[in-house]
Formats: sequence, structure tokens, C-alpha cells
Amino acid sequence: IALVLLVVLLYFRRVQALLVMGACIFIGLFWTFGLTQLAIGHLNVATAFLISIVAGNGINVGILYQARYYEERRGGASVPAALETALAATWRPTLVAALAAGASYGSLLITDFRAFRHFGLIAGAGMLLCWFATTLALPPLLALLGGRKGEAPPARGAGYGDLFAWLVPRAPAAWVALGAVAILIGSVATARYVQSDPMEYDMNRVQNDRTRTADLHRAWAIATDVLGASQGAMVVLTDTPAEAKQLHDELQAKWDAAPEGSKPFVSVTSLWSFVPEGQAAKIPTLVALGERLRRAHERGLLPEDAWAKLEAVLPPDDLRPFTLADLPASLAETFTERDGTRGTLVLIAAEPTESNDLRYLLRYTESFRETRLASGKVVRGSGRAVIFADMLEAVVQDVPKAISLSLGLTLLTVVLTFRRASQSLPILFSLLAGVAAVGAFLYFAGVRINFLNFAALPITFGIGVDYAVNVAQRYHEDKGRDVAAALRTSGGAVVLCSLTTMLGYLALLVSHNQAIRGLGVIAVVGEIACLLSAMLVLPALWIVFS
Repeated sequence: IALVLLVVLLYFRRVQALLVMGACIFIGLFWTFGLTQLAIGHLNVATAFLISIVAGNGINVGILYQARYYEERRGGASVPAALETALAATWRPTLVAALAAGASYGSLLITDFRAFRHFGLIAGAGMLLCWFATTLALPPLLALLGGRKGEAPPARGAGYGDLFAWLVPRAPAAWVALGAVAILIGSVATARYVQSDPMEYDMNRVQNDRTRTADLHRAWAIATDVLGASQGAMVVLTDTPAEAKQLHDELQAKWDAAPEGSKPFVSVTSLWSFVPEGQAAKIPTLVALGERLRRAHERGLLPEDAWAKLEAVLPPDDLRPFTLADLPASLAETFTERDGTRGTLVLIAAEPTESNDLRYLLRYTESFRETRLASGKVVRGSGRAVIFADMLEAVVQDVPKAISLSLGLTLLTVVLTFRRASQSLPILFSLLAGVAAVGAFLYFAGVRINFLNFAALPITFGIGVDYAVNVAQRYHEDKGRDVAAALRTSGGAVVLCSLTTMLGYLALLVSHNQAIRGLGVIAVVGEIACLLSAMLVLPALWIVFS
């Protein structure tokens, strides 16, 4: 937030603009996270960083409004007239941008993973609440702090749009061709990216940096060496000891049937593992063996030292089969419930060296997620392994749904806003060029999608179309007379909007968690691609086809 306010100050070069902008964005944040408290009551691993994102994106409304306000003031308009013109000129494009951004975030509401739904609700509501907060609070604040009578007009701020206003008219056809090439290459790259199974299966790449938790990982490695696989076992609870035995047998059969190198788990253990089968058939043999050893001792055929060792382990004459109830408490403790019930628990141990491989995790969880017993009853297992596997499967299923919905809502918002094909098609072409460039980046950079960074994909549409909409609105407001003027004025404000949004995402790059940093990287690339498309490709289209 501090960096966002700093770039705002550098652009407007007025403390007044900074104070007004800061007040509006804090109101929007208070409303957003007040709603979060009422609707959800907490943040989670996927939403804890949304303060910076909502601030960086929600401040765009105030930037565009103030940019137009100070432009009118420099033109000689009074404070009331400048406020009226700024509000009339910016409320529609900023509302469209807020709706598109909110719709993109809101597309996450259809996902099955609750953390994503919370992300979509908080961020989507935040875009609209920041728009309302700024639209309601900014005009009276500017009026309250308006210039004194006779005061010189405010100086022009930083010319963030000047470079684009200089570049576009000099080679408009080249910029249009570059946009077309980006769409072509990006579309092919995106198709190959999807076909290559881009999911991240290495959990080491989504955890906190090992350099920051080296001691913890070293202790864990030592524990794995000492304890073996049992420290990673999942526990399945059955209703009766008999069902536990059936489950144990079914799981062991799965292990026996799996080929070497593809075993679903290391071992399956229950209290039945310590109760051998076929005891009744083996007892006569044991008793007979004991009797022969005793006779051999009586005849002096065994040395006394050997007999001393054998006598302690010879079976008694009343030897009988033992059951679960006969096992010593020290052995049965692990498999005993709090009420004293023995034998209903089954432990399935994972391979500790494969604990960070999600492909193995999927195979492991599927082995005990649902097992049909010989009796016909189905026993279901759960635990952290199943939850992680479900998260991965949710991402795989949710990515296409969320992206499709986000794209559809963004296209609908643009078409309903501009209506004329001559106005909406250039915006959609610009958006497609920016999004295709993101797809090319994902493919050529080898970026892998995980349970967190995938959220950056659907929100790229709504955030990316924001800049094209505002530049287009200014161009059409001026009757298409001067492309360069639209880029110098509203275009400069759009660049500042992108900078503030990027700062919100760049803040994620200092996170200890690699998945959160991955979200920030994809979002920043999307910002840059969509901004350049809106500031270069879109105005070039107007020049070439006007």
C-alpha cells in the first residue's frame, strides 16, 4: 500500500491527490474486509494477501477520476465544473472496469475448493466496494480541498502516456501486426501448454523456501530415517474388528497385485497383522515338536546349555489359538480406541521418499479412498493425503470452468457497454493479444500450475480489459479526433493504474511461499501484456482502420 501511494504521489505531484486517494482506498478496504468478517469470518492461505491486491486494483477508480479532474482544472474549469466533468466522463468506464474485474474474480465462486470461493468473493466484492467508496467519497473530498480563488491551475503530472503517444502514430501497422502475431503464437503455445499437462506435481515447488526452514527439513529427514514409513501412515477407522480384517486383506491384495515400482503404499498394518491365520492347524505340530524335544532332553541328547534356551520357548500342553484380546496392551495400544475397543484401526504407510510427489500421492490415496469389502460394505478413508489429492483434482476441474466463465463475463460486459461492433471488436482484439501473450509466457517459461497460482489465470481477463476500456472510452468521447491525445491523458492514468495493480502483485514476490510468489509472477506478466496491448495495439487499430 505504501508503494502504491508513492507512485500516485509521483504521478500527480500533489499531496492533496495522495490524501484523497489514500482516504478512498482505505474506505474501500474497510468495507471489503468488514464484509469478509460478516460473510466468512476469517482469511486463509489463499486470501491472506488480498489486502495488497484489492488496494492495488481498487485504487484505479480514483486515479482515473483525479486525472480527469486535474486535466479539466488545467484547462481553466472551476472546481465544481471540473468535478462534474470528471464524474460524467469516468463513472461509466470505471464501473465497467470494476464489473469486469469483479466478474473475473467472481468466476472463482463456481470452483469446488472453498479457499478459491473465498478468494473470488473477497476480491470480487472488493472491486465493486472500492468503486462505490471512491465514487461517493472522492468528489466531496476534492471539493473540500479545492483550490482557492485566483490560485494558479495545477501543473501537469508525470507524462506516463507520452511515450506511447509518440510510438503508436509512427508505426501503427507494425503494432497491429505485432498484436496479430502475439495472438497466433500465443494461441498455438496455449494449446500445447494445455496438452502438456501443466499441473505442478512436485510439492517441493509450492512449499515455503527450504532456505528459511532448513532446520525443520533437516529434523524431518532424520525422523524419516529413524522411524521409517510409519510416521507418514494414514489411519482408516472401521466399525468392527472383523471389518478391519477384511479391509486389511483387501488392501494387501492391492499391494500384491501392483507391479514392482508402482506399489501404492509401503505397508498395511492392523492389529490382525499380529494374529496369524491357521493357528488351530499349526498347534498340533507345535505340541508334537515340544514333546519330542523334551524326550530328547530326558535321554541326554541335548546339552544343558542348549536346553536352557529351548525350555523357555517350548509350547505348553494347553496351547490354544490366541485372539486380539490376548495381545499385550503395549502392542495393542496403537490400535485401541479411547473406549477400549481393539482392532478397528488400519494403518496404510506411504513411501516417505515420495511424499512430495503428487502423482504418487494420487496413487496412494486412491488405494484406500474407497474399498469394497467381501461383505459388500464400502469403507472410505480420509486424511491429509486425501485432502491434498482432492485439492489437486479440484484445480484440474476448476481451471477450465473459471477461465471460461471469466472470459464469457468479460466479453459480455464489453459488448453490452459499447454495443457497436466497431467499438467493441478492437477492445476484444486487444484483450486477446494480451491474454495470448500470457499463454505464450506460460508455455515457453515452463510455468507449472498449482493449487494457488491458477487463480491468476481467470482474473487476467477482467483486469486486462480494464485498461483497454478506459482508453477506448476517452478516444470515443473525443469523437476519435486524436489518438495521441487519448494516450497522453487517459492513457497516462491507465499506465499509473497498471503500476499500482502490479505493485499489489509484486508484493506477493516477497512471500516465503513459492506458490504465492508464482501467483504474483503470472499476474504481473498478465498486467504488462494487457497494458502494452491496450496502449499500443488498440490505438494502432484505430489509426489503421479509421
